[in-house]
Amino acid sequence: MIFVYYGMEIRYHTSQEELSSILVLQADNLREALSKDIWTAEGFVTGVYDLEMLNLMCDQYKHVVSVQGDTICGYVLCMHPSSFSQFEFLRPMQLFFRRLDWGGVKISDLRYIVIGQVCVRRKYRRQGLSQKMYRLMQEQLKDKWDLAVTLVDAENIPSREAHKAFGFKEIYQYKEPLGREWVIVAFEL
Repeated sequence: MIFVYYGMEIRYHTSQEELSSILVLQADNLREALSKDIWTAEGFVTGVYDLEMLNLMCDQYKHVVSVQGDTICGYVLCMHPSSFSQFEFLRPMQLFFRRLDWGGVKISDLRYIVIGQVCVRRKYRRQGLSQKMYRLMQEQLKDKWDLAVTLVDAENIPSREAHKAFGFKEIYQYKEPLGREWVIVAFEL
């Protein structure tokens, strides 16, 4: 499935080269790579992945990309539950799912999948691109999964607002032992 939006193709990734381009865009948008003025106004990404991780994460699914020519304008990552144990930062979230509920059911008892990170190249922001990419991800996942969840750094207000605009609900906030605060957000598929 491919959507064309403002001259960009929004589709599932098709090659290792596109995954490599995702990594470049990721590196450019890590909080540590941005000035505070930029990350407070436009957001940032927190996870640092490599090519092997990107392949492992999606399993039989695909990451969503927005492409214009040869340029990756944005992406939304998909993380299949079979890969959760490979990612240390997800372990606290999985423990919370045994306590937290969604519609009266423990999240751990639902068919849930983790999506994110989401990132849009600076010149393509504020055009609704992340919403379009999330819609395509939703299309890919809705028949097999009940709930999509992700983590957002509590200080990443632009990301929290973008997730709310799509329909994600903030369901829990916690602080890591080293002090970083996270918000778990969920969206019913």
